Amino acid sequence: MKTKSKRPLKGGQKKPAAGPFLATAVFCDSVVRGEDGAMTAVRIIDHIKITLPANAPEDVPSESKQIIAPIEGLVSFRKGHARIKHDLQLVVHSPSGKRQELMKKEIALTDKIHGGFNLRLKAMVAVSESGLYWMDVRLDSKLMTRMPLLVTVSRASLDSFAPAAK
Repeated sequence: MKTKSKRPLKGGQKKPAAGPFLATAVFCDSVVRGEDGAMTAVRIIDHIKITLPANAPEDVPSESKQIIAPIEGLVSFRKGHARIKHDLQLVVHSPSGKRQELMKKEIALTDKIHGGFNLRLKAMVAVSESGLYWMDVRLDSKLMTRMPLLVTVSRASLDSFAPAAK
């Protein structure tokens, strides 16, 4: 069996991988874009806590009575030697395996080899149960990564609504 020889390029460099490459995929409290275009993810998280009022119905959350939870995040790609246009898809999987497509859109990477695309994610996720949610990041149908988000739903106690003792 013949194998292809791996000849180095000029200067001893190996042929670069094509790309695009996932640079960042995180949930956070907020994303700030600097004047120079640099992105900052503020307070990276992988867990959110939702506290329901003590008098909330017992079947909240459920499949028929979901809670809408806002989430923010940053997803970044770097171009490498890839083409410019790609299809980006974000899909959330609940702990019980139900899928929710958050986004599907065509993106354009910048033309520079070190350039790319930054997505400031601001979305609403339908929460029907506590547990570990996963968000798939797909580019051209290829799974690039999975982002975990633990969602804890609890109820406030009736004591927390009682007036303070003097």
